[in-house]
Amino acid sequence: IDSSGLIIQLQREVPKVIWVANSYKGLNMSYTWDDACNSRPSMPFDPIAAGILDQVVDKFGYGAEVTDGGYYLANNQVFDKLELQSLACQLWLLGKAGKPSVVHFKSQVQTNTWWGLRGGRYV
Repeated sequence: IDSSGLIIQLQREVPKVIWVANSYKGLNMSYTWDDACNSRPSMPFDPIAAGILDQVVDKFGYGAEVTDGGYYLANNQVFDKLELQSLACQLWLLGKAGKPSVVHFKSQVQTNTWWGLRGGRYV
């Protein structure tokens, strides 16, 4: 299930998306953000411990980790898992500076047979 509205837009192959991910909770500010954001993107990053929203982490392949039984959000990956760390760091840096957590990013859509998405194009 996708409650974010993102996947339906990707199914329609829209060229640009405005994705609003609102939350009842903020980022985990006690997470090791300085270490995570000042190293190479391949370092171990735990988006669940960092407090990234379920409706965001599932789009980057972490859906099974935030779902009891692994089914509710497990099939929602549409972006490369390695791109989440950079996006999360942008959000953290903005929040730390007292600015609105609004970011612009471009990503290649991954093939997702569950949702019938063809991969390869950028949004």
